[in-house]
Amino acid sequence: MKRFGIIWGLVCLAAMFAGGCNEAQRETVDRWAPTAEQVGQAAGEFAGSETGSTLLGPDVSFWGSLGGLSVAALAAIWQTIRRKEAVTTLSAVTKAVKKAGPGHAEAIKGLVTVDAGGAALIEKAKRA
Repeated sequence: MKRFGIIWGLVCLAAMFAGGCNEAQRETVDRWAPTAEQVGQAAGEFAGSETGSTLLGPDVSFWGSLGGLSVAALAAIWQTIRRKEAVTTLSAVTKAVKKAGPGHAEAIKGLVTVDAGGAALIEKAKRA
């Protein structure tokens, strides 16, 4: 039961950290989330494999597998949440531009700028 409490505490800590970040910090996490997902998946699979169990021992293998897969799951959840936020924001902007009318739409489009982080989110939202 103690292990469950530790894991739950770490999940709550991660949730509080994600909620208290500013946009620049969230963009940093956006850049690292795909890599964290891949590394976590690979570490979890290695630790859970027969080779990993032999090299690491049963306890370390279990916790390594659990930790790696937890990192991969958190990164996937983060990407899903951010993708939904991007789609919602882009939908609102699109509706506002359409309501502005044809004369104002071109002026508004000229004012909209997208930085590199925003462009990456837009591309991810298009692929979703």
